[in-house]
Amino acid sequence: MDKVWGREQELEKLQMLQKKSKSSLVVIRGRRRIGKSTLARHFGKKFGHHFIEISGLAPTPKQTNQEQLDEFLYQLKKQLPTRRDKFSDWREAFDELYFHLKKRRRVVILFDEVSWMGGLEPNFAGQLKNLWDLHLKDHPSLIFILCGSVSTWIQENILNSTHFVGRVSADFVLGELPLRTVAKFWGPWDNKVSDLESSDCCL
Repeated sequence: MDKVWGREQELEKLQMLQKKSKSSLVVIRGRRRIGKSTLARHFGKKFGHHFIEISGLAPTPKQTNQEQLDEFLYQLKKQLPTRRDKFSDWREAFDELYFHLKKRRRVVILFDEVSWMGGLEPNFAGQLKNLWDLHLKDHPSLIFILCGSVSTWIQENILNSTHFVGRVSADFVLGELPLRTVAKFWGPWDNKVSDLESSDCCL
């Protein structure tokens, strides 16, 4: 993952936010397999163990909010030294996350597929707003990235919500890469690869 093809403008904007002496809230949206997570990870990897990534659990017919909380805790334990055994709600989950971040100077947090993460809890967006307002927004060097492929959820609960008015520093809508950009991925072998294969290579 040494290069993110065709996303140079988005990376440049993220790097500009990184240089600011205050925190930034970033939204990255677009259909599945368009490169949202790849973009965020490519940017975050330079922060090493100060890059925290948590992904929502893919939905199933009988899934519960508690299953999403349990998955959040499972992924948190893989990256931070939490001793918690269970979260009863998102406020507890977010408080625990902040507890382990507040002493770190440079931090990038990625909530991937945030619509899956919070889709079963009506108050999720409100708790997310409190996490930002009460804890994260005053951090001197933090970037909080919300990724999602369910754009309607993000529009309703983040971008168009009064909870987040004036809080989002950048909103990236990723579209498909043009074939001329994808062809660069193959270099001298591009004439041996079909357009169909090229369209999937950089996602």
